Amino acid sequence: MVDWLDFDLDFVWVTDAGEENADQTGSSGTSRSSPDQSNRQSSPAVDRRSTDLYGPQRNYVSAATTWRVSEAASVLGDVYADMRTGDVKQANIGFSRLCWPNLSYFIGTRYLRDVDNGLGQHGSNAVTFALTYALDPRYTLVFAQQYDFDYAANIRSDLTLIRKYHRVNFAVTLSADDSLDEERIIFSLWPEGVPELAIGLRRYMGLGASADVY
Repeated sequence: MVDWLDFDLDFVWVTDAGEENADQTGSSGTSRSSPDQSNRQSSPAVDRRSTDLYGPQRNYVSAATTWRVSEAASVLGDVYADMRTGDVKQANIGFSRLCWPNLSYFIGTRYLRDVDNGLGQHGSNAVTFALTYALDPRYTLVFAQQYDFDYAANIRSDLTLIRKYHRVNFAVTLSADDSLDEERIIFSLWPEGVPELAIGLRRYMGLGASADVY
């Protein structure tokens, strides 16, 4: 049995008013857009490896849903809203489809609200396209592309070839990240059933399903 609709709702209410009032992009009580405001107290430095404090918290509500339109098509979406400001900070929606037997693709859009923090940073309206093609039972080709319409620029392009062995998967990825001006070749290796032992990129681990191939 497969659920035709999944819906998750997440609600967070911060009890520490000092943390809730913290600027979202800076330390607690300190705004990056006005670093010269010395009358605002900042959080003490902490070792992030030995504490569960990962930064300022906000009162927020978020939701994520997956609607399986058919056996081969799904609509996915999620949204994050800041309750303190009443703004939708991030929203994603996408469509995925399986073209049986060896082709699947995804197309989606991501919205990030514009933020003026004094550093010239803005929001984003990006479109992501990904295509997976099984060349044969042993080899799978994955292409992913992300483009930002706000900046009229390419964000990232990835081309990955996955080789399935009996219980181990190997992948090589050619990646061009225009946002960081980087080009990389990435080698990944992951055994089936033990994700903790994965080396390299983990985003393609779901494609390493069990298969009796050699």
